[in-house]
Amino acid sequence: MAKTGQTAPTRSNLLRLQHEVEQARAGYELLDHKREVIVHELLQMLDDAEHSVHEAETRFHVAYEALIEARMRMGAERLHWASLAPAAEIRA
Repeated sequence: MAKTGQTAPTRSNLLRLQHEVEQARAGYELLDHKREVIVHELLQMLDDAEHSVHEAETRFHVAYEALIEARMRMGAERLHWASLAPAAEIRA
């Protein structure tokens, strides 16, 4: 890019500088659009993460309630021994 004060005041220099300004504006608009897309994608990822956290918390709560009920029905020691047994398929 030309330095201020060192450019001859000719029509060709004016046209060249106008073209450079147009390119700079187009570049700015492109980068601004990319920024908007990235922000939108990040917000979508944040929504997905919040949904996943909520779902995990819900499942944890259900599992914890089932554990409490099993402890009340079986007792702590039997539940402990049952937890050492090989895993069985669990259907939700």
